[in-house]
Amino acid sequence: PKTGTYKIETWGAQGTINGGLGAYSHGQVILQKDQKIYVYIGGQNGYNGGKYSKRNGGGGGGATHIATETGLLSTLSNSLTNILIVSGGGGGGDNWSTGAFGGNAGGIIGGASSITTDSAYKYATGGSQTTGGVAYAGPNYPASNGIFGQGGISAGSFGGHGGGGYYGGSGGGAGSNWSAGGGGGSSYIGN
Repeated sequence: PKTGTYKIETWGAQGTINGGLGAYSHGQVILQKDQKIYVYIGGQNGYNGGKYSKRNGGGGGGATHIATETGLLSTLSNSLTNILIVSGGGGGGDNWSTGAFGGNAGGIIGGASSITTDSAYKYATGGSQTTGGVAYAGPNYPASNGIFGQGGISAGSFGGHGGGGYYGGSGGGAGSNWSAGGGGGSSYIGN
């Protein structure tokens, strides 16, 4: 309604099936009278960068962002100065009976997932301010890394998918007797 300093706050979506929590972000921005801003609200169905699960594993939650340019977060990689704020989405959990949890979305860095065994190298990592989460790349069912605005995909039937974010969390891998949840997405308040 008028030129001034406004408080903005956003919440990312939680992942599904033992999914990690979405992030909360807030900050202040100077907006001009009649300036348009665009609000994209992440969903548990993966909207805005989370990967929706069509298999047994949990889907990653979508990021919520506000920008001065229209478009899903993943389409704004060449317009970073137009992004005002991002809240990452949580990673999806796996779907084994023992259950591995998806990583929570984070501030600067998204949270890592848990796994159904004690082999720590198999978990999925969260996104950061400069890169997506890194996925397990070993045998069986490797997963994909997160990228700008999007979480990674689990290649297995039971692993969780990554949450969306400024950079998305990686997908969770899976094997014959283990699986991992997806990593959480990162948030951003740089502008």
